[in-house]
Amino acid sequence: MRKNETTDLWHARLGHVSYSKLKTIINKSMLKGLPQLDIREDMVCACCKYGKAHQLPFKESKFRAKQPLELVHSNVFGPVKQSSIGGMRYMVTFIDDFSKYV
Repeated sequence: MRKNETTDLWHARLGHVSYSKLKTIINKSMLKGLPQLDIREDMVCACCKYGKAHQLPFKESKFRAKQPLELVHSNVFGPVKQSSIGGMRYMVTFIDDFSKYV
C-alpha cells in the first residue's frame, strides 16, 4: 500500500461514504484498485462530524416594530477574497423590521 492510501483518504475520495459501507466495498471487491484498508468500528471523520453538527435556532422575538426605523437589524459579511471595484472587502446590510426594506 502506498503512503497516501489511508482509510481516511479513501473515505474522502469516495464522497465521505460511511466507514461501514467502505468496509463492504472492500470486502466484496466492488471497486477495482481499492487497497485493503484497516477500518475500525470507532473511526470518525472530523469533516463528517462537523457537517452533521447543528446550531440551535435563535428564539423568535415577540417584539415587532410598529413604525419604520423603530427597529433595524444589521449584518456584516467579510472579509471576502475578491474586493469590490472600490477596494472594499466587507459588506453590511440593514433591514427595517417594520417595512422589511433593505
